[in-house]
Amino acid sequence: MTRRFTQFMHVILRPAAVALLWALSANGANAEQDTIRVGMPNFPAGGGVPLTGYALPSILTYGAIFDGMTYLDNDGAFRPALATAWSRVDDLTWRFSLREGVFFSNGESFDANTVEFFVSLLKRPESQAYPVQRELAVIESVRVIDPLTVEIITTAPAPLLPQILAAMRFVAPKYWDTIGADVFTTAPIGTGPYQVSSWTSNQVVLESAVGSWRTPVTPRIELLRIPEATSRLNAMLAEDIDIALGLSPEHVEALSAVDASVQGRRLGNIVVWTFITEHDSPLQDPRVRRAANMAIDRETLIEAFLNGDTRAANQAAIPEAFGYNPDIPPIPFDPEGARALLREAGYGDGFDMTVELVLGGLSNDTAIYQQIASYLSDVGIQATLKTITLAQLVSGIGNGHWSGESFNLDFSMFPALDSMSPQRIHSCLRRIPWFCDDAAMPLIESALVEADLSRREHLTQEVQAYVAAEFPALILFEGVAFDGVSGQVEGYRADFGWIPFHELKKP
Repeated sequence: MTRRFTQFMHVILRPAAVALLWALSANGANAEQDTIRVGMPNFPAGGGVPLTGYALPSILTYGAIFDGMTYLDNDGAFRPALATAWSRVDDLTWRFSLREGVFFSNGESFDANTVEFFVSLLKRPESQAYPVQRELAVIESVRVIDPLTVEIITTAPAPLLPQILAAMRFVAPKYWDTIGADVFTTAPIGTGPYQVSSWTSNQVVLESAVGSWRTPVTPRIELLRIPEATSRLNAMLAEDIDIALGLSPEHVEALSAVDASVQGRRLGNIVVWTFITEHDSPLQDPRVRRAANMAIDRETLIEAFLNGDTRAANQAAIPEAFGYNPDIPPIPFDPEGARALLREAGYGDGFDMTVELVLGGLSNDTAIYQQIASYLSDVGIQATLKTITLAQLVSGIGNGHWSGESFNLDFSMFPALDSMSPQRIHSCLRRIPWFCDDAAMPLIESALVEADLSRREHLTQEVQAYVAAEFPALILFEGVAFDGVSGQVEGYRADFGWIPFHELKKP
């Protein structure tokens, strides 16, 4: 099959027909070996539209279908993807060299005009609600230099722009403008190693995209939506799926019976209970917030409930993130010191607080949260745990509709692995903040607009030190997920939350 004929067939055939064409040319390869089935807790909320999400759970699916300008690997470095090289022209301009010979799975070419189209798409009125639009709002315009070179002009200095552009997952321009976002939701077209054969509420079937620059080892991936962890485990035990995302370390023994293992997957975030200090409560006193943090035995939590597979946190960043401050000491586990601080703050008899929690996003979260409440109770803080829905969490974030004094919203580093990312959410920068420290804002704002990379890093480390001293949240540990992986699957690895499905294979 010639390359020109393949490109022609991409243009005229629907994705399912292209998959059939590939299958007919595969000389009858064993279907079981050619398919890897993955059980997932959920699919992207925006379906196949990559502008709707740049973090979990979206990146698990989007990483197989779309490409960004860069991508984040497991050592915290950003690697070339559709951009092969970049340089800074001035404070507001970056020049990017683009990968040659890249095609969308419908045959459209990826080039400088695609980048220009994508930015113009972000500027459209109907795109303003997309999360990726907000993340990439710093982009003012694109200047096409030649078919494989673009300059991106920003509205303000953006020294981390190459990292941010990991969120710029490209859609096929002509296809998008022909069918619109609604159809694209279940029939997306990208430049990734897989194209969508079918997309339903409970199953996404991915077939090898012929001619992709990221050639997949296994030609077919089936993503199955299985919301309950117990159901995903049972599917693994019945060998109905090959990988089960979001299991528990407690499942190690059960999975060993079917030659499967449990693998840790780092999520690039810090798990916290964030404090609400914008209405009257003892948590308005920084001594109380510090005392709550000193009440928690993080190392025991990690060993008992997370298999020792993550690290205790001491600031709003993971060590691989830009601007992490290595000079901040660990948060001590000191119940007696916590009680002394509470007495000093006038709460020697303790106090009550309500914590609103969305469950299911963390392995063993119910048991972990109950143990945290027990630690707090030991120093006099009686935490009532109230389960809420994701919709209630979103309402609280957007409108300040909280019925308690704390809730679980992590400190996320995505998409740029930038330590300043949480400050855009957990500070006075929000329209309706839950934690607002006016004294911190000059430093936070200076860091966000600093053009010099070295100076930006220094300012970010100062922000981390300030935040660590003020304790805007109960800072716990780095996020980690646990995946069940069949012994029949080779090549599993996780790069800060997402899995390169195209590298997986069955022997």
